[in-house]
Amino acid sequence: MGGEKGFSLIELLIAMVIFLLVTGTIYGLLEVGRANRDRSSRRSDILKNARVSISLIGRDALNAGLGSIRMGLECLTGSSRRCLAFPLTATPTGTCCPR
Repeated sequence: MGGEKGFSLIELLIAMVIFLLVTGTIYGLLEVGRANRDRSSRRSDILKNARVSISLIGRDALNAGLGSIRMGLECLTGSSRRCLAFPLTATPTGTCCPR
């Protein structure tokens, strides 16, 4: 029996254990990558929804009667105009410069 060629049962078991360890490690790394991709996709969707929401709110504000002056918004209150956000042409009193 000493002249037979081939693998013994112990050699096959060791090869199977090594194969399972390598396969398990690769699967674990792929699972981590998939989880990161899903997280990034959800974050991207949230940011996209936020941009759309801000755009819709801004358009609704303009449709409601707010006008834009260069880089700031103005609110018409009687005879005086007050800038609401980032006025580049505001006077020291806080009123917007005439158009």
